[in-house]
Amino acid sequence: MHAAGGLTPVTDYERFRLVSTDATTAMTSISLFCSDLDGTLLGNPEAARRFKTAWEELPTNSRPLLSYASGRLVQDVIDLLATCVLPWPDYIIGGVGTQIYDGRRKRPLNEFSQQFSTGWDLEKIEAIVRSIPGITRQPPQFLHLYKSSWYLPEAAPETIVALEQQLLDSGLRVRVVYSSARDLDVLPAIS
Repeated sequence: MHAAGGLTPVTDYERFRLVSTDATTAMTSISLFCSDLDGTLLGNPEAARRFKTAWEELPTNSRPLLSYASGRLVQDVIDLLATCVLPWPDYIIGGVGTQIYDGRRKRPLNEFSQQFSTGWDLEKIEAIVRSIPGITRQPPQFLHLYKSSWYLPEAAPETIVALEQQLLDSGLRVRVVYSSARDLDVLPAIS
């Protein structure tokens, strides 16, 4: 359940018991717990504290893998986690699905990102996107090799569709994600 500022405080029942049930099996263990950060685990400090406490109370040897998925770049998530507001994860999925970081080994999974090189030409993408009236590039801390990010306030849906078609017509294998009536990301099609 979400409140306006993030998670609602968890009850004892909701303490992330991390088991599921269905009609054919009784209590099946969960192998992976993955959550978004902004507006989900973050946004309500008390709920974040309670999540961290509940997570850390789980027996280490039976705890599922913990992963955070975020539009933020991996380094931004790592910097956030340094504040100890949330438990350290096994994996971080960042950059709108274009980066994976192995939290156990403390290293990026660069081999994951290498798959995006086919059909991706950052210079060509930026030349096409830059031609849209009213578009502004996002600051460098939001960018990386496989994520071209821009601000385009209140864009009409047909503008986004036309941009994606222009990118595809130029031989690029990409997808366009437009969110918050402002943020525009061009990403590899398979991300």
